[in-house]
Amino acid sequence: MQEKTEKKNSKINIVPLIDIIFLMLVFFMLATNFDKSKKIDFSIDKRLGVGNQDEKILIIKIKDNNFHINNEKIAKKKFESKLLEFLKIKKFDKVLVLNDTQSTIESLIFTIDTLKKNNISNVSFTNDIKK
Repeated sequence: MQEKTEKKNSKINIVPLIDIIFLMLVFFMLATNFDKSKKIDFSIDKRLGVGNQDEKILIIKIKDNNFHINNEKIAKKKFESKLLEFLKIKKFDKVLVLNDTQSTIESLIFTIDTLKKNNISNVSFTNDIKK
């Protein structure tokens, strides 16, 4: 004779599982150390435009592979000596290099190398030269 096995009508009760998950969520939320966001202090110039109006800027133009320092045309061979001469005469806060789109990359690299070789920092570059 075969024994009859009774099937228990068993169901998984999910309510205690949800209770445990919520308890764990509350525990981790309380245990987590929330760091305050770090602040970066900076000031925005109130005037329109960028930079300080009293800032002395040396402008180097590379136009059609010709070099100009403050609108004075300079040969490539004399560029470094003239640059140092300008820097000796007047202390500049910033150097702005304007590169024409018709100029070669070699001219720009030559300018960057010359500035780097003479430890000139605070240099900005742009390729927007108005004719």
